Amino acid sequence: ISENDSLVYFKHRLKYNFQIPGDTTNEKFHIYYLTGLSSVAFKAVKALTIDTLIDFGYGTTIASALSIADLSWMKTKPKASYVFGGYLC
Repeated sequence: ISENDSLVYFKHRLKYNFQIPGDTTNEKFHIYYLTGLSSVAFKAVKALTIDTLIDFGYGTTIASALSIADLSWMKTKPKASYVFGGYLC
């Protein structure tokens, strides 16, 4: 580890709960978004604890920039839902 090495992390993990419109199974889904990019020098780290380990592809679901301020609207139910489909390749 060199003098300039650091541990990069996100301060906040936002969780958005949703249901697929028109789905009759009532299955609930959720997606995550990481925000608050930060870093700390490796030399300053005395211990590291993993509170939660989630096997999830963070970069596969949300393609917008969210912040911790977005939690208020993320916790409200949508006024309308739309479904679009097709071969998008």
